Amino acid sequence: MSRIQLAAGVPVALALSRWRFSKLHRVDPHPFGLAVIPPLMPMMLYSEGWGAGLTDMSLSYGRPLVVSGQRIEVWTCFSEADCALSSVPEVIARAQQRDSAWAREDWENAPEMSGPEPFEISVPAAGFHRQERPVIIAGQQQVVTVVSRVGYEGLRFRHGSMVVTAVARLGFEGVSFEVVDDLEPYLAGYTRFVLGWLRFWAA
Repeated sequence: MSRIQLAAGVPVALALSRWRFSKLHRVDPHPFGLAVIPPLMPMMLYSEGWGAGLTDMSLSYGRPLVVSGQRIEVWTCFSEADCALSSVPEVIARAQQRDSAWAREDWENAPEMSGPEPFEISVPAAGFHRQERPVIIAGQQQVVTVVSRVGYEGLRFRHGSMVVTAVARLGFEGVSFEVVDDLEPYLAGYTRFVLGWLRFWAA
């Protein structure tokens, strides 16, 4: 994608975001996110999926396109029956492939955390490590399996009907998870991200 295409796409993205935000306001979802936002890690709405209703939502922490920096993505599936759940190793492989695509500015071949792709997701047969760790989830300590590989970590837990998957570039460091009651800072973060793209490509 060229600079001109990206710059021309920003006004369209902002117009679409107003439509997206309106839909989300009507549904008033409560996905999981980080309970405490680390400093210098901007938060934003990354994606959401729809079927008969809202099926899933992903919140992002960090600067997505700065692939050398820390980033955490928390993806909430509101009902397992409505989502295509990838294994945690595949989620890590997707994150690695996505960051490689972003690093070479190949926006069209950057996979999402979960879901069908028009291209192959290659999951290595080896190199994954698993460790049981205590994590605070909705105020309660639980032990979850953290999968790691080459600087990336992923985990998954269930809370009621929700299935929550998180992946971290540069790993998790004492994070805890909580239900998000106010999405407005995440919507504002998405708008700032799009406007930042405009300034970057116009330079």
